[in-house]
Amino acid sequence: MLTNASKHFMMLFEQDAEEIFQMYQSPKEIIELTSEDVIAHENSDRCYICKEEFTISDYKVKYHDHMQGYYRGAAHNSCNLKARVPHFLPIIVHNLSGYDSHFFH
Repeated sequence: MLTNASKHFMMLFEQDAEEIFQMYQSPKEIIELTSEDVIAHENSDRCYICKEEFTISDYKVKYHDHMQGYYRGAAHNSCNLKARVPHFLPIIVHNLSGYDSHFFH
C-alpha cells in the first residue's frame, strides 16, 4: 500500500507535465506539403483559423501543427502568430469539491 498517495500523485503529475512541456519546446518544422496541400493552399481565400478573407496587410501563410509538423491550412499571418502553444497546462478534476480533495489542503 502506498503510504503517501498525494505526494506520489503530485510527483507523477509533475513528471507528466514536464514531458508535455518538453514536447512543445522543440516544435517540428513543417513537413513537405503534398500536391493536394499545395493546391488547397494556393486556392484558399479564407483563413483556416478565423475564416476571414486574406488581405494585403494580413497575408496568407502556411499554418502547421507544431507537434508533428503537418500542414493544417492557409492562415492569416496574424492568426498564425496568435495560435501559439500555451505556457500553462490546464487541469480538470472531477468531483474535487468533496472528499477527494482533502489531501491537497
